[in-house]
Amino acid sequence: MELVDWIQIIAVALLFLVPIIYIIVRIKRPKTSKEEASIDASQIVEAFGKDNITRVTFVRNKLNVVVRDNRRVDHDALKAHGAIGINIIGDTIKLYFEGDNEAIYQNVKHIMGETV
Repeated sequence: MELVDWIQIIAVALLFLVPIIYIIVRIKRPKTSKEEASIDASQIVEAFGKDNITRVTFVRNKLNVVVRDNRRVDHDALKAHGAIGINIIGDTIKLYFEGDNEAIYQNVKHIMGETV
């Protein structure tokens, strides 16, 4: 085999190995403090006002909260407590958090009881 053949073999091997190594490193890397930070669902409920919430649902990795009065919701507190996306549609506020949104939803449901 000539030198050109060896270079081609090494180039092809690197094309396959580099992405595989990258994926393995990403999976095994330690979580950053932002990822580890848990979101306190009680603070989320407090930002809405517990008596202001009429229904909480979970759709497509978002928390959907239906409120009686949108003016009573502390949007700045929601952002301060980890909401990275807030979308307001009528009386429904759709929230997205970095991390496990379904766990946050379950915790909010637990705090609210099964009334919502």
